[in-house]
Amino acid sequence: MPSGTFPRGLHQLHRQIYCDRHSDPRCQRRPQRPLHRAGTITTSNDSSIVLARGTQTENVYWRSTGDVTLGASSTARGTFLANTGASVESRAKLIGRLYSCAGSLTVTRATISSPS
Repeated sequence: MPSGTFPRGLHQLHRQIYCDRHSDPRCQRRPQRPLHRAGTITTSNDSSIVLARGTQTENVYWRSTGDVTLGASSTARGTFLANTGASVESRAKLIGRLYSCAGSLTVTRATISSPS
């Protein structure tokens, strides 16, 4: 994580998303509810999601009312819940799980691994 002080919550800096379990109850060991995004969740190409200060991948949930798209060469962590379709693009890496309630799952030359 870059140096500096961040206020409580989720933060985006230089194409990375930081989730700090000590400062945001949504990132605690046993979250009360998922991190929510109305609409779609899309990671940019060559971006990453960084979990800070002990946040565990298996305890982070992302919920979308639309599609979930993990961009090419991006790295994402957590469980992604898509209301419609979900896709993982070329050379992307997902450490976690990907679910779609009503649409298709598309994985194109990507790596999906279970959190350890």
